[in-house]
Amino acid sequence: VPALRAGLAEVRAPRLALLAADLPFLRPAHVAALLEAAAERDGAVLVDGDGREQWLAGCWRAGALRTALAGYDGASLRGLLGPLDPVPVALPPDARPAWYDCDTPEQLAAAERLL
Repeated sequence: VPALRAGLAEVRAPRLALLAADLPFLRPAHVAALLEAAAERDGAVLVDGDGREQWLAGCWRAGALRTALAGYDGASLRGLLGPLDPVPVALPPDARPAWYDCDTPEQLAAAERLL
């Protein structure tokens, strides 16, 4: 949340993509699907193969984020973004899922094997 708050202060566009840096299989088409899904709502969030929201893979209206942040003192992205009622975006199954993140050396090695 502090990083989002700091980054959002620099955003001038009406919409933005909030993405983790450790999503090796996320592609421009995935971001385009999120942007399209968010066109009529405050946001859209990628859901994994089990239907769980991936809060660091979404597209949002900057104004909605600013409003939400103004009244939020927590540290959870779910706590901040969940109440915005984002459109869940599920992508077709793939051996290299867009939501796969690399938090550990083992996960990075597994991603490299999938390449």
